[in-house]
Amino acid sequence: MQPVGQGAVDPWSSVPAPPPPRSRRVVGFVVLGAVVVLLVVLALWSNNSPSGAAEVAAGDCLAQEESGDYRVADCGSAAASLRVTASLAATAAAGDCDDVPADGALLTDDAVLCLDFLLTRGDCVQLTGPDLGRTDCPAPGQSANGILRVLHVLPDTQDTGSCPGTTEQILLHPASREVVCLGAA
Repeated sequence: MQPVGQGAVDPWSSVPAPPPPRSRRVVGFVVLGAVVVLLVVLALWSNNSPSGAAEVAAGDCLAQEESGDYRVADCGSAAASLRVTASLAATAAAGDCDDVPADGALLTDDAVLCLDFLLTRGDCVQLTGPDLGRTDCPAPGQSANGILRVLHVLPDTQDTGSCPGTTEQILLHPASREVVCLGAA
């Protein structure tokens, strides 16, 4: 073995690691999206389902009442906060909504409802924690704690590249053919 400094390579020298490949960032966003969907599923997992959930169809909208229960609502009403993208048999798993795709799922006794948030520009949405969905926007200087503001809702497209550079997260809604660009609240 040659001593260090006499033409030998020191196996213990620290070599800076190369920067992570760009594909890892993409995978990171995909994993983050999957975590958000899982959190939505867990937060909505309850008996707060609309009565007759098996009869709720894709395209129907839901509003959450003060009691925490959901009811079918007119999609144009201010109370409507979720759009059903698919209604699956009760034997389906919440993960089956990933195939639809959807922002989350509501598990009921008689159906699995795949759901998208109904959002408009300027709305704020909570994507983490127990209180998922549309929420009040924080006051300036107040901590956002997982709340994001809707920067743009791009109708009639699935092109996420049209979101502004300040976009932190994107919700893709194939069922309603829209892209929701979310940024700092």
